[in-house]
Amino acid sequence: MQVKVDIINPYVIEFVDGIKLDFSSKVALITSPKIYKLHKSRIDLKNYYLILIDDSEEGKNFKSINFILDKLFSFKFNRDSVLLALGGGVISDMVGFVASIYMRGIKFINIPTTLLAMVDASVGGKTGINSKFGKNLIGSFYQPQAVFIDISFLKTLKKDDFKNAFSEIIKLAIALDSDFFNFLSSVSIDDENLKQIIYKSVSIKADIVKKDEKEQNLRRVLNFGHTFAHAIELESEFKIPHCKAVAIGIKMALSFSLKLKFISKLEFDKIIELLKKFDIFYEYKIEDENRFYDMFLLDKKTKNSKINFILIGGVGKFKIVDFLKKDEILELLRDFK
Repeated sequence: MQVKVDIINPYVIEFVDGIKLDFSSKVALITSPKIYKLHKSRIDLKNYYLILIDDSEEGKNFKSINFILDKLFSFKFNRDSVLLALGGGVISDMVGFVASIYMRGIKFINIPTTLLAMVDASVGGKTGINSKFGKNLIGSFYQPQAVFIDISFLKTLKKDDFKNAFSEIIKLAIALDSDFFNFLSSVSIDDENLKQIIYKSVSIKADIVKKDEKEQNLRRVLNFGHTFAHAIELESEFKIPHCKAVAIGIKMALSFSLKLKFISKLEFDKIIELLKKFDIFYEYKIEDENRFYDMFLLDKKTKNSKINFILIGGVGKFKIVDFLKKDEILELLRDFK
């Protein structure tokens, strides 16, 4: 099974059983100590340089980037060298960012080990790090050479990390594909269905990236729930993990869609039932709606102080909304106090 990301510099997302790679050039395997210990036996790769880094959101910063760069320079890597990102979204984002700036760009390959990274971070070329002002505000668009997905990596995931990652899958179904939504509503999660779910999620994202690689317009739909989620992550000082924040953000976006009469109560309830099915229905209390609003202004989709919300007009039908005034947004946010 494979999915082609058909852009100017195309690449393939390949579903594999075990990772077997061979390079004539220098290669660095970049991962965390924990992931390396868990999965090194799944990597068939000779003569590589190993770089171990912190893969937490707190470690997703310039200090980590400089650490990787220093290692690459000390190893005398050049433009023919290759970086392998083995891990979750944090690893993928940081390694991709380093690849984009080291000697103005070298090759990198994503080997995602989490469900979130498989369906989201490893595909599409968004790279970067966090700032004290917000999540992923520093970075670049830089595509990998390839992505290798081995679902056996998922067997070591914590239960919460696995289930919360479904927020990124469900967002695609809600905003873009009603057939996929119905499929998710009807199936149980065994290995074969899981592979089909990942394959479908990657296919949807690859098609969006093909049409809008650098998020000028259509690709913004992939941020359904994220305008809220990034504010939640910032407000909680990243104590609420990304996927859980996205699940909360989806619920907030649904509430906005309902209050603005874009969807019916019946449609709202139908989507909430899917969140409950996957056990990602969470309550969240906003302490100060004005402070929460200010965090929206740091979102990358905000332009000229106009906040862009991705809302829905029905299952599989998204709406990009940028016309809400501050007092209207504050009123909608008060439902979460």
